[in-house]
Amino acid sequence: MTEPRRFHLQRTTDITGVSGTGRVADGVLWPDQTVSIHWRGDRPSTVIWPRLEDAEAVHGHGGATRIVWDDDRLAARLGRIAAAHSKYVDQHGGTTGECVECGNRWPCPTYAWATEDRGPLATWDPADDEPPPACPAGLLSADPDVPDERCIVEGPHDRHVSRIGTRWTNPDDGSDL
Repeated sequence: MTEPRRFHLQRTTDITGVSGTGRVADGVLWPDQTVSIHWRGDRPSTVIWPRLEDAEAVHGHGGATRIVWDDDRLAARLGRIAAAHSKYVDQHGGTTGECVECGNRWPCPTYAWATEDRGPLATWDPADDEPPPACPAGLLSADPDVPDERCIVEGPHDRHVSRIGTRWTNPDDGSDL
């Protein structure tokens, strides 16, 4: 372990009658395996333990108090955020290239923030991410009242798809459409 891990003590039964039930203390497991625990309540205090097992042996009360890793909950929350900010794909496999949650071009800033190795409390900065390269392919409309269609597929691809679902491939002669 190279980074501190946050946790809290969740107590279901107050055997000693001192700290109550619920979230009774906040803690940190440090990279050198020492533990800091800060007790909540009317008489808050901070205790340092050489090992997590020592703190658990004294304060666990045979399972009446358990350790809940807050960083794991944070990772799970970021996972739920990333899952919500997914790329739109219709029933035929077509995509608009947009995030289903926020409508931004996918991967949207929120998805990037939730999945990249950054501090979870960091704010997103547009300079952090370079936009994906846009596909230059398009279909010109013969009707002046109908707009041209542009490919919205990201990354390398052989088949192009427009925002309204029109599909096409490049001609084999190497010319543009």
